[in-house]
Amino acid sequence: MTTTDADAQVRFPGMGIASEERLARTAELFGEVFLNYCAGLVGDEQASDLYQDVFQTAVEQTDSLGPDQDALIWLRNMARNRARGYHKSREMQLKRFGEADEADLSDEGLSPRDMAQRSDLHNAVRAQVDALQPTYQEAIRLTLLEGHSQRRAAELAGCSPSTIQYRVGKAKEALRTSLGQILD
Repeated sequence: MTTTDADAQVRFPGMGIASEERLARTAELFGEVFLNYCAGLVGDEQASDLYQDVFQTAVEQTDSLGPDQDALIWLRNMARNRARGYHKSREMQLKRFGEADEADLSDEGLSPRDMAQRSDLHNAVRAQVDALQPTYQEAIRLTLLEGHSQRRAAELAGCSPSTIQYRVGKAKEALRTSLGQILD
């Protein structure tokens, strides 16, 4: 099969190819182009993380890639949504820390002890998020980590926006309690 034939089968849906195979072919054919696209969204330093995150999520959610969807467009939309979440969290960090320099938010210049403490805190937060009820985890992931609006998160979760709002609120409350115990 020539690249042109493979490209046509990946890009032009409805040709009877399973989602998993279309996803694998898309990665094979457009991996470098997609990595460059990710770099354009979040910069060179974060591009490979975004790339890996998108493909990991894509593998987990291949069932949502419809037979009539273009796999590359599906991946690009996912990357764009993840990048919005990245930029949104970055803006929140900058606001929280005043007009701090980006270098102040990186690991550069931190002592090994400070880096270890930051890592320990990250691991503690991750463990507490993982300990939440699955519906609360999903609400936190969709809204805070992926940056979806509550309306869009509700669509993705298959519930109402008020349910997402409730779940996010309960998740934050649980995290405040559990993390407060860890940090005290």
